[in-house]
Amino acid sequence: MRVLRYILCLVVLLALGSCERDYDNQELMSQVRFVLELPDSDGDGVADTCESAISMESSYISEYNTRENYIFGVFRNNTSSVRLRKGIYTLMLDATIYFEDGTIKAARNTEYAQPNTALKILNDKEEVRLKMTYLY
Repeated sequence: MRVLRYILCLVVLLALGSCERDYDNQELMSQVRFVLELPDSDGDGVADTCESAISMESSYISEYNTRENYIFGVFRNNTSSVRLRKGIYTLMLDATIYFEDGTIKAARNTEYAQPNTALKILNDKEEVRLKMTYLY
């Protein structure tokens, strides 16, 4: 009887130990590079600008399942990198674009703002090109 209890206890402990999976945080995360594509850009899809200022009030990255919100990083040369958990995201971006000639324009991307057009982040590294539309 005592041996049977010992074997049963050993089986339970082995079963619990084998169920545990130590996920490396790297497996769950993705490095995402966002690139702004402006309507008046040259052949490479990216216009030359001095600076892009992102509106924090109306811009968001939201994980669809958990509703956890993230912010866009600083855009330099129209690119920004953000580390996100792999998953499905809705996002919207409002930006003020400052051109080298002194022109200032407001731009918006709503391509991934709805659940049916949500952005899927599944790889370790992703590049997302955001096609901006001028508001004025």
